[in-house]
Amino acid sequence: MTGTITFRRKAADRVMKWTFTLCALLVVLPLFLIFFDLLIKGAKELRWSLLVDLPHPVGEPGGGIANGILGTFVITLLTMTWSVPVAVMSGIYLAEYGRGKFASAVRFAVDTLTGVPSIIMGIFAYVLLVLPMKRFSAWAGAAALSMIFIPVVVRTTEDMLRTVPTTVRRRSIESASRQVSSSSGKRVPMSPDPAAPSRASITAWVSTSASEWPSRPRECSISTPPRTRRRPAAKRWLS
Repeated sequence: MTGTITFRRKAADRVMKWTFTLCALLVVLPLFLIFFDLLIKGAKELRWSLLVDLPHPVGEPGGGIANGILGTFVITLLTMTWSVPVAVMSGIYLAEYGRGKFASAVRFAVDTLTGVPSIIMGIFAYVLLVLPMKRFSAWAGAAALSMIFIPVVVRTTEDMLRTVPTTVRRRSIESASRQVSSSSGKRVPMSPDPAAPSRASITAWVSTSASEWPSRPRECSISTPPRTRRRPAAKRWLS
């Protein structure tokens, strides 16, 4: 009885496995057919003039895609020029200082723009820039691409900065403040760390100017809370 049940389970498993494999092949087969058809027919037209010539009018043989390559480069350059600084700085603001109603409004706008389809962004740029200018331009394409690019980079930057541990942030702030305060002669407290004493602090004095540093080193002192000396265990006298 047990052998019959095991045989049925193995048979059903093999049948379903082959069925799923056949379905996957049927789904991928049209994609491979299109790819090989384009590869076979397009390989004949690959030549240098395809990259350097402009498109010919409809019906005339030949032509190239030079305008498409140059236009893509120009639009991408314009988009990166103003989109990267704005998006990265916005993400840093939301991650480090994003508190309050304004930050909530910015996050809501970014989340909303992230879910908007690209065709809507293109129509918006068309109505906003192409129709008033009465011609197509790289500025219009860069504006549409920026509206797609900025929300994604803002969310990515914010999420990336939020993954940094709190201890690493405190260490970086401590090192930055130590560099500034060491030249001004102020006291620099250490950030709390489980591995270090909780009340430990470092005090740095700069008694000479920056020109005298090589001849006279900086004096530093580290103060730690006093430790209680352990008492020796009482001796037991055997009678």
